[in-house]
Amino acid sequence: MLLTAAAGRTADLRLIRLAGATRKQVVWLVTAESALVVLLGGVVAFVGLLSIRAGLAEQAGVPVDLVAPWSVAGGVVGWWALPVPRGAASALPTWRSLRHRPARSPVGVAG
Repeated sequence: MLLTAAAGRTADLRLIRLAGATRKQVVWLVTAESALVVLLGGVVAFVGLLSIRAGLAEQAGVPVDLVAPWSVAGGVVGWWALPVPRGAASALPTWRSLRHRPARSPVGVAG
C-alpha cells in the first residue's frame, strides 16, 4: 500500500525537490506523515471502540467493560509505529522514486 502511495505521489515529491528540499528532507517528510497517519488511526480506532462500548452499555442497560487483547493489539500497532519498519515501508519507495535529480525549474528562463 505504501509503495503504491509513494508511486502515486512522485510528481508531488519532485515538486517539493524543485522547491529546494533535499532528497533526505523529502524522505523525512514522508516518514513523518506515515507515523502521523498510524498515530491518528490508532486514536480513531480507540475512540470507535469506546463509542461502541458506550452504545452497547446504553442498549443493554448494564455496564460493559472494554475487553480486548491489548498485548496483541499493542504489539501489532507498536511494531508498525516503530521508526524502522514504518520508515522502511514509506522511505524506501520514496527514496527510489526520487533517485534522479529534479529537472531545473523553468521559472526565470527567457523563452
